[in-house]
Amino acid sequence: MDGETIMAERLSDLYPQASKIIRKYESVKQSGNPHLEPYYDELGKKWTVGFGRTLSNAQIKGLTNDQIKKNIL
Repeated sequence: MDGETIMAERLSDLYPQASKIIRKYESVKQSGNPHLEPYYDELGKKWTVGFGRTLSNAQIKGLTNDQIKKNIL
């Protein structure tokens, strides 16, 4: 690549309208503020935190709901 540095763009930069929608619907009571504490998403059937970040089964295996909320951020 002739020493050229390629900057990876964030998807949110490439698709600002999609990012806006995600931030609205994945935020605390549609405020635009991210969930700072993990919560169980009943619709998606997964633990999630922030915007679009889900926690894998390996990350939460054997932990109680309280332990997940306290330790996985």
